[in-house]
Amino acid sequence: MNIVVTDHAHQRIVERIGIPPDEVIKLVRIAYYKGINSDRLTKTLKAYIEKRSIRYESTNEIKLYNDYLFVFCGQLLITVLSMPNYENYKKLENLGIL
Repeated sequence: MNIVVTDHAHQRIVERIGIPPDEVIKLVRIAYYKGINSDRLTKTLKAYIEKRSIRYESTNEIKLYNDYLFVFCGQLLITVLSMPNYENYKKLENLGIL
């Protein structure tokens, strides 16, 4: 399978995860094959993902890997989103945002 990374996703990985640009493809492949599918997550995490990815209507696969959400459309990586840390996550949940 040939995984393609958009320029936007490449930039977001470098900015948010902090890895060198030449390591991006390797990380994306690992996330695609070893990441947790959104259907295997808890109800609360699924709700968070749905709220964060609603603007990405063309997506059909979201993978959770190392506290980041990798948003794919087939084998095309569209973007990478950060998961909130546990403390912030609980605050959002208590506020009814999740």
